[in-house]
Amino acid sequence: MQQKKGFIVGLGVMVLITLGVFILKAQAASLTTARVYLNRNAENLTTGVAHEIQFTPATAVSGGAGVNKVILVFPDADDGKWCATAGALVVTTTGLKDTATALPGTPTAACVKGVGAASYDTITISAVDDLSAATLYGVKLTDTGVGKLGTPANTTSGIITMKTNNNTIDIDSTNFVIDILASDQISISGVVDPTLTFSISDSSIGFGTITSAAVRYVTADLLGSATEATNGLPSTVTVSTNGTGGVVVEIKDTNANSASGLYSNAGSGKTIASAASTAVTLGNEGFGVYGKNSSNITLSEAFDNDSTADLAISTTFQTIASTAGPVSSGSFDISAKAGVSGSTPAGSYADTLTVVATGKF
Repeated sequence: MQQKKGFIVGLGVMVLITLGVFILKAQAASLTTARVYLNRNAENLTTGVAHEIQFTPATAVSGGAGVNKVILVFPDADDGKWCATAGALVVTTTGLKDTATALPGTPTAACVKGVGAASYDTITISAVDDLSAATLYGVKLTDTGVGKLGTPANTTSGIITMKTNNNTIDIDSTNFVIDILASDQISISGVVDPTLTFSISDSSIGFGTITSAAVRYVTADLLGSATEATNGLPSTVTVSTNGTGGVVVEIKDTNANSASGLYSNAGSGKTIASAASTAVTLGNEGFGVYGKNSSNITLSEAFDNDSTADLAISTTFQTIASTAGPVSSGSFDISAKAGVSGSTPAGSYADTLTVVATGKF
């Protein structure tokens, strides 16, 4: 009887030892943190997808400098979706979210497509230095044009396995989930109505008395002057528009004789002909219209009073100023000058300027 009891005790010890060995082989620590920031959560993408992988080892990974790995294994039903085209990926470790520590070493990455059951789309990050426990690491993966990251259909389980590996065995492993949507974008629409504002500060300006002794300039008080009016005078045109092509301001004149120039309806029926403003000189007949003091709008070369390609005003609309795009407040002054000779008939002379603004929408 004594020998039988001893045999039972011995057998019990053998069972306990065997069970202890089995537990050590099967147990693996879970990563404390495991997540992937995607730049897109929409389904069935085949290019332009980027991953920022972050994880915190529960166990240090000590395979040696440049030999460790981080591995992502995707759902079996998603073969060829997460890894749309097998190949190398671009690895960067700057600008990481959550103040993650850059994955150490000189990491490289590649994606492999799964084919059939028990074969999985897999991303392997290699050439990683040793990893410390309890440190949040991060790394970014993007396309190279050879290896293309993608996304599966929105019916995927989204359950992904992340593992650390010391080039011999897996160290830590855990599952996490990514939810894929039919669409991850919200379309926003709105309408900005076209706008155009246009004003002329003074609709009545004059030369006063014109003599052959001096070139005469118009003023807002109708008295005229031997010198040009200061900025903001005699009449200011102001425009604004949100037209993508900007605004164009045009000008023409028509006197009482349905022609261009200063016309006297006295018995002589004399017209002081329109001329380029820079061509109006002392002692000679001429009537020139021009722009000055422009702000946020460009004066036409034909009417900027600089003697280069200046034109006389006519009864047909000509551009006096314009912008190339939207303008919140463009302005310029319209002015005129006149000259007469000693033989210019006496009389009251007049002309009418028509100014129009058109927004280019």
